[in-house]
Amino acid sequence: MRISLSSLALLALLPMTALAEDHYGQYTCLVNRSVGIIHSGDQIYAGQITLPSGRRQFFMHLQPVAPDPQTISLCRDSISYYLKILESRLPYSVHTPAVNEIGPRAVLGDHCFMRDEINLQYPMGETAPFQDEALNLRSYGDDMGRDHFSDINGNWLKLTPDGRFVLVLQYANGPSIEDGQCRKVDPEH
Repeated sequence: MRISLSSLALLALLPMTALAEDHYGQYTCLVNRSVGIIHSGDQIYAGQITLPSGRRQFFMHLQPVAPDPQTISLCRDSISYYLKILESRLPYSVHTPAVNEIGPRAVLGDHCFMRDEINLQYPMGETAPFQDEALNLRSYGDDMGRDHFSDINGNWLKLTPDGRFVLVLQYANGPSIEDGQCRKVDPEH
């Protein structure tokens, strides 16, 4: 029996559990250390960063990705379009077609093949390291990257089963690397 690439891609959109069911939920995380490279005008600093108190803690919600019908349609049409190019052995265009039904290759994996996602948020009123005060990171949830979550901007988080994390954030003035510990928050209390 022959299964097409587009059929496999659509199967990837079905709800699947990458981490054990008990890993999903709310977490509170504390940053132990932070290092980075900061550019300010002609000055460059590389080394330990002392975070303000409001940046030493964040919250995250780990859940399965639940694609909406619009995303499923975009993925189906985009995969079909790129599959035709692949089968024709033509080079990919530098620019994504100017139609709404085709997503750029750079974001196809993030929108169509991710299984789990983390919504990372800092306490309200605190200065967030990113503009909209929330960061969504996604994971393929397979054996190769079950604990690695990332986005298309270069931000990523590696979360170990015992709750330790490494977080890389891309700021406008340079990248930072943070490590620390997360613990699951009991929703009953």
